[in-house]
Amino acid sequence: MLSPLTAIAADKVQYGPAGGWVLPPPAPTDGATPAGATARVIYSDIQVRVTDKGDETYTAYRIKLLKPDALPVGNISTAWNPAAGGVTVHMLRIIRDGRPIDVLKSTRFTVLQREANLELAQLSGTLTAMLQTPGLQVGDEIEYAVTVRAQDPTLGDHHFGFAMLPPGGTPGAYRMRISWPAERAVRWRATPDMGEITPRAEGGLMVLDYALRDPKSTVPTDGAPGRYNIRRLAEYSDYAGWEDISGRLWTLFDKAAVLKAGSPLGQEVARIAAASSDPAAQAAAALKLAQEQLRYVYVGLNGGNYQPASPDDSWSRRFGDCKAKTVLLLALLKGLGISAEAVMVNSAGGDGLDERLPSPLLFDHVLVRATVGGKAYWLDGTRLGDTSLEQLPPSPYRWALPLRPGGGGGGGAGRPPPPPPPPHPGRAGNDAWGG
Repeated sequence: MLSPLTAIAADKVQYGPAGGWVLPPPAPTDGATPAGATARVIYSDIQVRVTDKGDETYTAYRIKLLKPDALPVGNISTAWNPAAGGVTVHMLRIIRDGRPIDVLKSTRFTVLQREANLELAQLSGTLTAMLQTPGLQVGDEIEYAVTVRAQDPTLGDHHFGFAMLPPGGTPGAYRMRISWPAERAVRWRATPDMGEITPRAEGGLMVLDYALRDPKSTVPTDGAPGRYNIRRLAEYSDYAGWEDISGRLWTLFDKAAVLKAGSPLGQEVARIAAASSDPAAQAAAALKLAQEQLRYVYVGLNGGNYQPASPDDSWSRRFGDCKAKTVLLLALLKGLGISAEAVMVNSAGGDGLDERLPSPLLFDHVLVRATVGGKAYWLDGTRLGDTSLEQLPPSPYRWALPLRPGGGGGGGAGRPPPPPPPPHPGRAGNDAWGG
């Protein structure tokens, strides 16, 4: 069960002790500090706990500052989404000559809604708690501990996430720990470099523990696809398969992609149909409308990172993100009698996505796959300048997840069919899916 602090306003930083489930930090190591090092990690600790009320992530570290270059370590920040959970700071202290100084006795965090991608028209609603540690000096140690609680308002009955240790070879004690109720069907997977690790029973929990002491740097595989260079990563998910994500999100998009009675978008459908009887020209006209008459603004506020806005709402305010543009396109194409479905993708291409556990976190974009004349076309409302289906660029995505009823009929992650080369240079489109 979560701490009673969960009930307190999620847009403010809470202060209090760590939960009883949190283990003490790992013991320091005696490995030699490299010559010229600016700082020394005493310990770095990540503990994740899956609960019926969301997931808690406890993060703590203790670092000794050896040179002035390390002083920015005292610029502490923690980010969270208030629509999904809250944050509790447990400790921030300076250890000087073996004597602890409690920074929180006289200084508190400032909360900012610092939209990191505002220049890209993205509003995530993420809050950032910031504190500039006062009085920090070279030779001090700084120790910080915080817990972030998260339960997505749209997918809150599912649990998915990951923990990762740094790939570098900085001396120190490092630990990641993921625990979940033994009766809950949670799957896990670790990258091969972590060796043979197996969850163990601990009370009523299953626990996945992994520790590194004075680790060496991982050796990247030069020239290899990105999936070969993911190291020291453990992930978990209670989705039984990709089709579970497909079916769940299909429900959201299918419900949203409905026009109200008397919708002005119905007039747009009639206009497009009257202009041409060619389905390819109609689909291109619908795509042009979504691209040019709905300016791009990503809206992840109030749980909107997975929930699409309705086409009529987006049309009335004349802006929307990839989700909004996708449901608007779906509604238009449905009115025109053109077969289409929403498809989730990763804007980086999705290389190795099929080797990961099913998780919505692996996607950051959604678009439309329409079928015209027996041929599939990828329609991206966040792009600009697409004037005909035959001039669309080839799909850059290695893997994609179509959203279908119940996830059936191929709802699992699959490769898009290779399209023919485009007759014109391609143009990029991108969007943040979940913030």
